[in-house]
Amino acid sequence: MAYQSTPGCKLLHRGVYRRAEAELERYSELLRPELFHEGLILDENGLVVEGLRSNLLVWNCGHWRTPSLRECGVRGVMLNWLASQVEISEDALSIRDIEQAEEVVVCNAVRGVVPVVQLALDDFQGESGGGSARELSCGAATNHLQALVAEALW
Repeated sequence: MAYQSTPGCKLLHRGVYRRAEAELERYSELLRPELFHEGLILDENGLVVEGLRSNLLVWNCGHWRTPSLRECGVRGVMLNWLASQVEISEDALSIRDIEQAEEVVVCNAVRGVVPVVQLALDDFQGESGGGSARELSCGAATNHLQALVAEALW
């Protein structure tokens, strides 16, 4: 799902988010039903902006990265707090960057830091999609973020 917005301004057009959430149905056969499912919002260039209800962080090569929010999206309260605790670079991230990450988390002020344990990978062939799912584990970097939140906030 792509959209344009003012920097730092979350869209108030709930229909955009409802349509993006409906796209998750394409992956229902790939994803474990007991998991919380979160979709991604992409900008007009196909770069990742944020989740439907969260910010996203990827861990790779010893560093946390989050999608750039220079053009659109919202630096959520939890992401802002985490960035005050650990180094998080704000970079242009593609779907490929997420697919290649060692660890992935979503975060917001309600849920805290939630590890992504499964990714639906789309081969982008046709309307019906098609693709596969990749399992991820909750690693030491994710555990560290969760411990920071638990010790300082909860």
